[in-house]
Amino acid sequence: LTAGLILIIAFDFPDILRAPMETTLELFHRNRQWTVPAYYLFTLTGITTMGVVLLLYRSLDFQQSTTAFLAMVSGVLFGLTSSLGFVRWPFLMDHLATLTADAGPERLEDIRLVYDAFHLYAGVSVGENFAFWFEAA
Repeated sequence: LTAGLILIIAFDFPDILRAPMETTLELFHRNRQWTVPAYYLFTLTGITTMGVVLLLYRSLDFQQSTTAFLAMVSGVLFGLTSSLGFVRWPFLMDHLATLTADAGPERLEDIRLVYDAFHLYAGVSVGENFAFWFEAA
């Protein structure tokens, strides 16, 4: 909740995710003192979810239940895909935002290629679609 509120206020989340690359990276970089820690929190939320799901599965003695096993697998996969979707921001996107600040047109196109590839793969497919599917399951 805290990370989400920080990103809504400092980063115009989630609408900014569909904005042009230059707009997104410029705002991310300008507010990086808020955006980087918020994305770390989101990443840790996914990692923590995996731990909690595994602890609940083991401590509540559900090992004989197929439904509980499937719920545990779904919870772990949610945590993993969620973390993979968020972890790109404090590392890769922060680096791309720094590079974009003084990039020429040719360099900007190279940055756009990397940005689009990771934004679509790690963000849209893994972070949004797969994580939401596993969360719903």
